[in-house]
Amino acid sequence: MNNQLFKRKFLFSLMAVVMCLGFAAMSYGAATVSVDPATMDSPAVGEQFTVNINIAGGKGVAGFQATVNYDSTAISYVSAAKGDYIPGDPAAGTFFPILRPGDSNVVIGGTSIGAGAGDGDGTLATVTFQVVEVKASSISLSDVTISDAAANPLEVTSANGMVTVPAPDPEPTPDPEPMPDPEPVVPEPQVFKITLTNLTVGEPGMGGQIFSPPIFATHVAGVKIYEVGQPANAALVALAEGGDVSGLVVLAAAAGANSVVGEGMVLPGASVTIMITADAMNSALSLATMLVSTNDAFIGVADLALYDEAGMPVTVTRELRSYDAGSEQNTERGTDIPGPVGLPPEEDPMGSNARVPTEGGVITPHPGIMGVGDVAASFAWTEPTAMLTVEPYVPEPDPEPEPVLPTYDVKLASGLNMISVPLMPTEPYTAQSLADMLGSTVVIKLDGYSQSFVGYVAGVEGGYDFAIEGGKGYIVNTPEAKMVTFSGTAWSNAPAEMESEEAAMDEAAAAPKINTAQSAWAFVITSDLQGQESGASYTMIAKNLRTGVVTTEKVTEDNGRVTGVWADLNRKSVIEAGDKVEISLVDENGTVVSGPFEHTVQTSDINNAFLNVNMRVGDVRPKDTILGQNFPNPFNPETWIPYQLSRDSNVTIDIHGTSGSLVRTLDLGHKSIGAYMTSSSAAYWDGKNSAGESVASGIYFYTLKTDDFSTTRKMVILK
Repeated sequence: MNNQLFKRKFLFSLMAVVMCLGFAAMSYGAATVSVDPATMDSPAVGEQFTVNINIAGGKGVAGFQATVNYDSTAISYVSAAKGDYIPGDPAAGTFFPILRPGDSNVVIGGTSIGAGAGDGDGTLATVTFQVVEVKASSISLSDVTISDAAANPLEVTSANGMVTVPAPDPEPTPDPEPMPDPEPVVPEPQVFKITLTNLTVGEPGMGGQIFSPPIFATHVAGVKIYEVGQPANAALVALAEGGDVSGLVVLAAAAGANSVVGEGMVLPGASVTIMITADAMNSALSLATMLVSTNDAFIGVADLALYDEAGMPVTVTRELRSYDAGSEQNTERGTDIPGPVGLPPEEDPMGSNARVPTEGGVITPHPGIMGVGDVAASFAWTEPTAMLTVEPYVPEPDPEPEPVLPTYDVKLASGLNMISVPLMPTEPYTAQSLADMLGSTVVIKLDGYSQSFVGYVAGVEGGYDFAIEGGKGYIVNTPEAKMVTFSGTAWSNAPAEMESEEAAMDEAAAAPKINTAQSAWAFVITSDLQGQESGASYTMIAKNLRTGVVTTEKVTEDNGRVTGVWADLNRKSVIEAGDKVEISLVDENGTVVSGPFEHTVQTSDINNAFLNVNMRVGDVRPKDTILGQNFPNPFNPETWIPYQLSRDSNVTIDIHGTSGSLVRTLDLGHKSIGAYMTSSSAAYWDGKNSAGESVASGIYFYTLKTDDFSTTRKMVILK
């Protein structure tokens, strides 16, 4: 068994949870709170994992709070979520994770309005972490508190490392009905593309490391080519000390595994890619390669699953570290490198390069050789040393030859053009694809049903896209004159007079040149509405203040994009550079909910034939400049100061003590008209003076200053 390629014993447990707190209270039964799982097997840097904070025997407990402690040098907090123990939807139960940046803990908690949990067993919360550094670490609980359904805290005492309170025995819970075993999933044979990349940096011998030709094998799941903390077998020793893969190839063949050896050495920054087959029998991957300039270091992967629980092939990217095989004395002297097998005596009379075996050595994570012994920095490497990419390989089918289709050239003038598409393309055009093909900024059509113009604006997300049909005219705006080529067949939906190629060409060629530098006979107003309420109806109103012409358009509920069009098919100007356009948004009651905003049309807008504005529900032009009361108040240590502006202005807020001395000036810069009343937009003060020192408790005054306005209010710091 010791000579087999893969072994089934011992899992490398990196993270051991070392503390488990239990508690109970009065009539609620003896309760225990714990972290699950207690161990984690062979994680990689950047890998995420989730632990459960469980409770057992806590019948009737309706609220909890606990601090989850962790080693921030090994793992980092990612997120927390409510478990199944606190029942109900967000209106009936609330979970509130609290993250304290810079600390190695996170406070979690939850409450249930009304009666507590029914059976007393379940998951209070889940906490997700990410591996920062692969090393022994722990996760623990502290400051565990519980409460009943009336939100009364329950008294707890500490004894013998457990938090307990005497309580009656809980009512017995009947054993659940056993679940039937699921039907086994049999994976289909699959070819995988495996890439191993050398992450070391520099020329070989000048900082970079060389990998020996790596061996890859797919094999029975659950067996391992190596195990950290255990001695390496003879075949792995031969690879780690001399790059010899022959022993591993023999063992793989004897075990029925599929093996492939990469071609040649893998230099720093280079990659090797192989194809290998996996199936229901050989469903896991292992690999090994030697770091040539070392005593006995190797890079390996042991028993990586290639299929998920549903039997589907997986795609995996993983950073790999190196390991010490433990088979040779690790002097790491320059005279001992590479030293895989040693030189013959006649070539090395001093024996300086001879291998020094180690009795009882085991496989351990390799720290790298930077600064070890007398090895120069040119041989150093840092972890991770390699990147592994695994993906199912699906060969691309041979492309079918493209059919030769009729083509027709159309000349477009710079600016607005009226065209129809002369040929029906293989892939139907939409306004977006036609704009992309022509390089057009807008595409406008006349809707026959509503007898109103509809516009598409290129490059604006959520814009209304529509199908392009044969025999119909479209207004397009092309900033530059060009010749475009259409290809396809005769339109099947074109009217009779358009079915002949000659008529189609005549219609498509009608692209008159027009000067759009100062005016346009077609123009689009488009807006992306933010913050709309579900079920509400909104209408955009755009008015040219020079001509008095108004366009109105309802906001579509699917994406919040609204587009209004001014157009005159007689090509009379509908807008000019310098025109002021007033845009507002009203609800179904006619109440203005955004704006009105005034925009001056620029020459660039005329050349593009559209004006794009952003509107948000609630962004109404304030009539007055005001300074609101800070919140929270009193506060410690931070607060927000709300305000609104009736016009654009430079804004500062001065904070003074009761003696009149200036404590801090918040220079908010130039602000646009609008309301800054929420924590995401209001001015923020961290309770510190201009020197960065926290101020003392007491009363302070804050003054809002704009270009034409000043007012003062009072606030309180209470520590």
